[in-house]
Amino acid sequence: MKSPNLNQAIPAKVVVADDDQSAVELLREAFERSAFTCQLEAVFSGQQLLDYLRNEETRQNERPSLILLDLNMPGKDGRQTLSEIKADPDLKDIPIIIMTSSELEEDIERSYQSGVNAYLKKPNVFADLVRMTSAIKEFWFDCATLPQHPFS
Repeated sequence: MKSPNLNQAIPAKVVVADDDQSAVELLREAFERSAFTCQLEAVFSGQQLLDYLRNEETRQNERPSLILLDLNMPGKDGRQTLSEIKADPDLKDIPIIIMTSSELEEDIERSYQSGVNAYLKKPNVFADLVRMTSAIKEFWFDCATLPQHPFS
């Protein structure tokens, strides 16, 4: 089944996991400016993301089409969270984009080895963030075909 896009009535569900609330709000604004109509959910730690994905209410509704995951969060960081999601048979096919400030080769390599679908460095300029969200929308929701099924 083709992934949700702007031509469909139900917007895509994108979950952002980032401990920086101001970064989440900037991302929300960038999505709006890039004309990316989506249902954006925010969680502020790796454990909150796992709890959200495993929550019975989430399981009864349509699961996320895409996860944007920061690596550097307190507690269970994005690295550990990515590994847990990709090890879970019910969650492992949800596409995940790392969106972080880290440019460490070790982080990039480990993320791809753990099954991430893309690794993006957070831009420092808002206009670049808008361009990035436009590119995410165009590739992931207009070009790519994503798995679309509720939790079983």
